[in-house]
Amino acid sequence: MSKLQELAAARAERARAARGDDEAPAYDAAEELWVSSKSEGSAVALRRVVYRGVPHLDLRVFALRRDGLVVPTKKGVMLTCEQAREVAQKILEALGDAP
Repeated sequence: MSKLQELAAARAERARAARGDDEAPAYDAAEELWVSSKSEGSAVALRRVVYRGVPHLDLRVFALRRDGLVVPTKKGVMLTCEQAREVAQKILEALGDAP
């Protein structure tokens, strides 16, 4: 876990405790596969998620809110595993043509 993620997680926990927030997760399960800082206060993450019982890959921008919560933005895409395989194949083909 990166320093930004640790800081955000600690702030989020304090904020949830202060609000008495007990929100249910949006996904059945989520596994973080890769994270890269985009700018200060935001990052791009690739996650394996199970949504309504179906496995997906989610590539999304996350933002650090003023209250310390790290939240997903609308900037991203969630693909089924089959769609992700098709996209990965096209990316590999495109990279093969790259100088």
